Amino acid sequence: MWQLTVDLGASRTVASLAQDGAPAQLVQIDGASAVPSAVYLEQDGRLLVGLEAQRRAEHDPARYEPSPTLRIPETNLLLGEHLVPVVDAMAAVLGHIAGEIQQRLGAPPEQVLLTTPAYWGPVQAQALLQAATTVWGHGVQLLAGTQSAGDYCAAHSAMSPGRPFAVYDLGAGGVGCAVLVAGPQGVTTLASKGASGVGGHAADAALMDQVAQQVSGRAPQAWQALQQPDDLSARRVTFTMERNVARARERLSSSMIAALALPDPFRLGAADAQRLARTAAPATGAHRGGAGQHGRRRAGGSRAARRGVPARGSVPDALGRGAGRRALPRVGDH
Repeated sequence: MWQLTVDLGASRTVASLAQDGAPAQLVQIDGASAVPSAVYLEQDGRLLVGLEAQRRAEHDPARYEPSPTLRIPETNLLLGEHLVPVVDAMAAVLGHIAGEIQQRLGAPPEQVLLTTPAYWGPVQAQALLQAATTVWGHGVQLLAGTQSAGDYCAAHSAMSPGRPFAVYDLGAGGVGCAVLVAGPQGVTTLASKGASGVGGHAADAALMDQVAQQVSGRAPQAWQALQQPDDLSARRVTFTMERNVARARERLSSSMIAALALPDPFRLGAADAQRLARTAAPATGAHRGGAGQHGRRRAGGSRAARRGVPARGSVPDALGRGAGRRALPRVGDH
């Protein structure tokens, strides 16, 4: 029996397959272990997903949504001039995964699990279940993302039976922490905690704020136009700048300095770049010290999860992370 597990993340989607109880293995989708969760509405009404959606976004960013799951509890997305149900956008991404899996196996998997972030509520979970049911029919099950990460860690690492271990799942939209224990009947969650508004998107916003403080005063009206683009040309410029900021933030996970290209009239000189580097690191919780706001909130989530653990197991034996790919400074490389 084949079991498919899918993590429809805010930024990227990951899938794994397991057969007859064997350890799960990540599945290559479009040649990669993770694909963008993005959608793009074509003129003919088709929804493109993943890398193809990202490429088309450069043509008209108004028809593009990079993170459908973060739009819940909204009902519809405005893509171009058309309303697209959020559930349909999520189903399009899941449908792409289903097509790749069917091509690989020759048939649908017998069991399908969808993971949910620890910070989600029932509204988000119901929307995901509805989208998955559209693709695979009834019988789809939801599983906490931290539980799935714990199962993976226990299957691929030497976890001491009866000794607790911790996992964290840090994505583009939030963070989840859990303390679990491996036993004869499998992995059990002892305590878990989640918080939204922490992760890749929050770090991007913090870095953009730092950029604005450095350069917006040069041409306030031009900066305002970038923040509220009103035509296709302006939307393309804004989209490119936001993408460059996200890439710079990802590079900061392995380097103390990242190049950032800005449109005229906001190009940075050497002195500007040095000031931005000094201020951006605390804002994004840089890994060399990690004392930024987001780092504190992540640590707080881990402490909150630990509070539910019995005293003898209050210090976990190991720390694992979820399978997401959205990079952040090392304290939260997800």
